[in-house]
Amino acid sequence: MAKLGDAFSEPERRKSVLRRLVPGAVVHLEVAFPEGRKNKFLVIASVDPECCTFVVNSRVHPFVEARADAVGGRANTPGRIAAAGAGLG
Repeated sequence: MAKLGDAFSEPERRKSVLRRLVPGAVVHLEVAFPEGRKNKFLVIASVDPECCTFVVNSRVHPFVEARADAVGGRANTPGRIAAAGAGLG
């Protein structure tokens, strides 16, 4: 089945993405891991000069929990959501 995006040229699709790729935007990805597929959400932190994102997890990973002082870029919210910086540093 054809996708709606197929009706637009590559430059038009790129412009559309760049208009929406702004700080605060949330990007949803389905990622394949050896143990199965998982939904991941990225929050756009910055786009200039490069795109910087935060990965939003539904739980704090045991590796991160065990190294709370050594691993930066993590913040717990009241809903137990952890954000780990990606592309920072």
